[in-house]
Formats: sequence, C-alpha cells, structure tokens
Amino acid sequence: MANFTGFYDLSSAEDLLKKLKWEFDNLVNAKAEMEYRYHAFNFFVTGFHIADWLHPGNKQLRDTLKNCDILKVCGHIANGAKHFQTRSGVKAVRSLDEMKYVEDGYVEFGYFESLYIKIDRSEIASFSSDIIGVCDFAKMVVDFWEHKLTKPEKTAPPV
Repeated sequence: MANFTGFYDLSSAEDLLKKLKWEFDNLVNAKAEMEYRYHAFNFFVTGFHIADWLHPGNKQLRDTLKNCDILKVCGHIANGAKHFQTRSGVKAVRSLDEMKYVEDGYVEFGYFESLYIKIDRSEIASFSSDIIGVCDFAKMVVDFWEHKLTKPEKTAPPV
C-alpha cells in the first residue's frame, strides 16, 4: 500500500476537529436511537485520535495529552468500541449504560438522553459526577479540542 497522509481532505488535527463538530451536531440532532449510537461511536473514535494527528511524530507528546481526564474517558470508550474490549489497566469508565425511564416506544426518541457514561471516580477525580450523559460528555470533548487547537500556548487545557 502506498504511503499517504490523512484521509482524502482530512489531513490535519484541525480537519478532524471539524469532523468532530460535525459528528457532535449529528449526535445531538439524531432522529433515531441507532443513528444516535452510530454518531456516538464515530464521535469518540475521532475525539480520541485527534491527539495522534496533532503530534504524529511524537509519542511522548501524544501520551501526555491522552493522559488528561477527558481523553482518558474518551480513549477508554473509543478503544473499547473499536476493539470490543479495553486494554488491561484502563479504568476511566466503569460502564456505558442506558437509562430507561419508561418502556420502549412510550415516548418519542430524543425526549430524554438515553445513553450514559459511568465514570470511575477513583481514576477520574476531576469530573463533578460519576454519571454523565453522552451528549454532555461529547460537548466537553469538543470544548477541550477547540481550546487546545485554538489556544495551545496561552493556558492549560481543561481536564
């Protein structure tokens, strides 16, 4: 296979941030449960791997960046989704759950958020709660990358 950089018009971390925002918009505006889940999967994989595109030749910088709490959680979900299991020793997320308030079909999709992330607070202490909705966490990831890619030297990124 020939060497290439990026994927068609996606060739930089900034391009992946645009893709991340597109996935986020599709996630929060999903019209059906399956669409919501597909965009969530794509979102977390993209959100985690922006670090690889930001520092392609520097594993130490990538690893340092991926060690912040937001990317630990994002990476745990992304790698668990891609590989059907997480690496041993990764403990940022206790589980991915569905909250069922009523029977399926009783209310229209989107009336309430149905997918939640249970954070392992012994590993991730910076979060204010151990349960966070997928869309709420996704917004944190977008904010993290917007801050990191637009103001990299001014202040430390949010956790």
